[in-house]
Amino acid sequence: MTLAFVVTTIQPPSSGVKAIGLEAQRLGYRFFVVGDLRSPEAWHCRGAEYLSPFDQGRTPFKTTRALPFNTYSRKLIGYLQAASTPVRWIRETDDDNAPYGSFFDPAPQPLHGRIPLAQSHFINIYKCFTERHIWPRGLPLNYVNQEADCSTSSGLASGLIVLQSVADGDPDVDAVYRLTAPDTSDVMFENAEPLIIPKGIWTPFNSQATTWPRELLPLMYLPSTCSFRMTDIWRSYVAQRLMPGLGATLVITGPTVYQDRNEHDLMRDFRDEIEGYVGYERFVDVLEATPVVGGFDALLADLRGLYEALIDAEFFTSDEMPILDAWIADMETLGFGPTA
Repeated sequence: MTLAFVVTTIQPPSSGVKAIGLEAQRLGYRFFVVGDLRSPEAWHCRGAEYLSPFDQGRTPFKTTRALPFNTYSRKLIGYLQAASTPVRWIRETDDDNAPYGSFFDPAPQPLHGRIPLAQSHFINIYKCFTERHIWPRGLPLNYVNQEADCSTSSGLASGLIVLQSVADGDPDVDAVYRLTAPDTSDVMFENAEPLIIPKGIWTPFNSQATTWPRELLPLMYLPSTCSFRMTDIWRSYVAQRLMPGLGATLVITGPTVYQDRNEHDLMRDFRDEIEGYVGYERFVDVLEATPVVGGFDALLADLRGLYEALIDAEFFTSDEMPILDAWIADMETLGFGPTA
C-alpha cells in the first residue's frame, strides 16, 4: 500500500472529503478521518475510516490519552493509525480542500525541480508559483515586501522527501493578508516545476496538502499548547531544523487541491496569529541555537531537546512536554529510536 490519507473534521462530510473517500476506496488506499467532541455523532463517509472520540479512546496510543479535546492536534491520532498500517507515505489535507486528480498520485522519487538561488534567510514560496502579491501563513511579515528573486537552477531531490502542495482558490495565507489585500479573489497557482528548498533557507509549510514518508513520522508532531493557527507552522519549522540531519528535503509542488475555505472570523485568526507575527524569526533563532546530534538514532532525543528549548523560550507551556513524551513513547512502539 503506497498511500494513506488523513483528515480531521468537526463538520459533516464535505464534497472534498467525499471525493477523497471514493477515490481512496477505488485505489485501495486507507483514509482516516479524526473527529472531535464537536463532530456530528452519526458521521459517515464512504471510503473513510472515521475515528470518533470514543474510537480514539480504544486505540493503544498514549498520545490519544494525553491530547486535549477540541484541538487540531488530535490529527496526530490519524497519523498514528496510518503508520500502524504497511503504508509508505502519509498524505494529509483539510476538510475544506477539494482534490485534483494529482492529489492521488504516488510521491515521485527522486524528483527533478528548481533550486532557489536567492540567499535570503526566508523564502516566499508563493512568489515562485504566481505573480500575485501574496505570501504564505507563517512567513515573517518583514519579508512580505522583499524583492522577489525566483531565479533558480535545475536540481534533483533524492532520499526522503516531504512534499508540500500549494492550494488553489483561497490558499493558506495569514489574517493580515486577508484583512488588507486589495485583491483577495481566488488564486490559481502555476503548475510549475517543483521547488526544492535547500538547507539554510526557511519557509513555513502547512498541514493542508502535505505528504510525509513514514520514516519521518516523528516530525509530524503537532504541538497543542499554542493557537490552532500556529500549530502546523511551528511544526514545519521544527521539522526543517531536523530534516537535513536525516537526509530529508522539503519540496514545494504546484497545486493538487482547491480550497473552498471554511468560514473564519478574520479578527480571531489575527489574534491567534499574533504570537507568530512577533515570533517567527525568534522561533527560528531558538532552533538554530539549539544543538542537535542528527540522524535517526538521535531523532527522538533531538525532537525533545528542541521542544525543551522552545518551552524555555515561552513558545509553548510546560504542559506540552507530557503530550510530546506520549508521542515519543508511541514512536518507540512503532519502531523509532536508537534500536529502529
